Amino acid sequence: DPSSSTSFPTTVRAGTVLLLTNSFLCLVAVNMVNTNPIMSVMAAMAATATITMFKARCPVSLLWPVTALAVVAQTMATSGVVSVPATVVVSPIVALIQGFLALPM
Repeated sequence: DPSSSTSFPTTVRAGTVLLLTNSFLCLVAVNMVNTNPIMSVMAAMAATATITMFKARCPVSLLWPVTALAVVAQTMATSGVVSVPATVVVSPIVALIQGFLALPM
């Protein structure tokens, strides 16, 4: 939608804030996977939601590391709530969905 890109311009500052936010959420997801798996999953979902909502404000050069952090958070969080064989099956599917949600459209 062209109107959304003009009302919310893409800036390096917004991309940097998004990168820092997802770095924090990724750390929460990784550190909480054994002690509080539900919090880990919530952090991973928040990282994905952050990308989906603010991708129009993030430069493409910063969008891929932000998305990668969300994928790492999701993989770790998934491993904390389901078995390893299920994680091997589910994680790539969810990562693919995250990639589509992060496409700059």
